[in-house]
Amino acid sequence: MGGFEALKNNMDLILGTALWGWTVPENTCFEILDEFYQSGFRGIDTATNYPINKDPKFFRFAETVIKKWIDANGINDLKITVKVGSIDNRGLPENNLTYSFLIMSHEYYREKFEDNLDTFMVHWDNRDDEESILKTIDSLKIIRKKCKVGLSGIKNPGIYFKCLKETDTVSSIQIKHNIFESHYDRYGRFHDLVSFVAYGINAGGLKFDDEYHALSSISVRSVNASSYQHCLADLQSLISDSKICRSFNDVSMVYAINSPGISGIISGASSKKQIKETIDSFHNLLQGDTSTLYHRLLEIRK
Repeated sequence: MGGFEALKNNMDLILGTALWGWTVPENTCFEILDEFYQSGFRGIDTATNYPINKDPKFFRFAETVIKKWIDANGINDLKITVKVGSIDNRGLPENNLTYSFLIMSHEYYREKFEDNLDTFMVHWDNRDDEESILKTIDSLKIIRKKCKVGLSGIKNPGIYFKCLKETDTVSSIQIKHNIFESHYDRYGRFHDLVSFVAYGINAGGLKFDDEYHALSSISVRSVNASSYQHCLADLQSLISDSKICRSFNDVSMVYAINSPGISGIISGASSKKQIKETIDSFHNLLQGDTSTLYHRLLEIRK
């Protein structure tokens, strides 16, 4: 089953780029893009501040690599999501979500990615000021005339819902969603109105084998893997006889695929081998019935 056929099942696999330039060098990014595209998938997720490695020379690195690959291959049918707001890549909450900046940023990405731009998202909004959020929404209403718009990392989604008035302005929302943590309920008013895309499905790069190195996602993100070991042991025991799941990433996909309201998964593979394994697992999990395993995962999550 190819990438576009997967969309018929209301579930898409989207390529994440948060670690590009941080733990993933440019030549590997090209290999990942080649494999992903040749497998029939088109969705790519990026952000102005990727990678968030605190090194200013890598600000906008991920989007730059995507553009190089597009130009090198003459591609015009991607579905790129760009998240905008952060003013640098230090991982701090400072952002610029003013009307003029968002309008300008959208024009910048329309020129950069042309027909490959699919969705423009507000990113990392910690504001609780209704007046300033209204101005942001005014810009989104203009932008949505040329591409889809969405939200990601919103501290006060209730204010957004109140200010939107026209609920069809936003077409999608990205949320952290995994076995250990989910922000889906925080966006309750948007349920059934927009599509939800899950990121962070493997909790920062957790593995069953506990073999992490200096450039592992867990290491660079400073995630305390030891705090998850007991639950990981339970999960590994759960799938010990499973012919479907081979890794924690597989288990994570089972959880996301079966979660109500989730229509897409962002996968941040760091090698050609990883993206091939992820694509194979995605196809297999969509074709099989994993609902029983999902409900057992829910019990562990409690």
